[in-house]
Amino acid sequence: MLSMKAGVGISVKQVLTLELMTEELIWLARYPTPKKPERFDKFHDTIFEKHVIRSSSSNVNSVRANNETFSNFENYKAIWDVALVEFLV
Repeated sequence: MLSMKAGVGISVKQVLTLELMTEELIWLARYPTPKKPERFDKFHDTIFEKHVIRSSSSNVNSVRANNETFSNFENYKAIWDVALVEFLV
C-alpha cells in the first residue's frame, strides 16, 4: 500500500478504509464491475465484508456500513490529515 511505502502512520481502521477506496477506484476508473469473477468474489467476500455490520434480532436482520472504516468523506479527511502532518513537518 502506498501509504505504508511513504511512511505515513495510519491506523488499522484507516488501512481498511484505504483498501476499500482502492478497490472502488479500480472499478470506477474503467469498468463498473470486474472483468474476472475472482475479482468480484474477492471484493464482496473479503474486502466489502470488512466494512459492514450485520446484526439480527429475532427474525429481523440488518446490514449497515461500519462508519469507522467505510469509504466516506470523514474517513478520507482523517487519512488526509495524517498524511499532511507527516509531509508538512
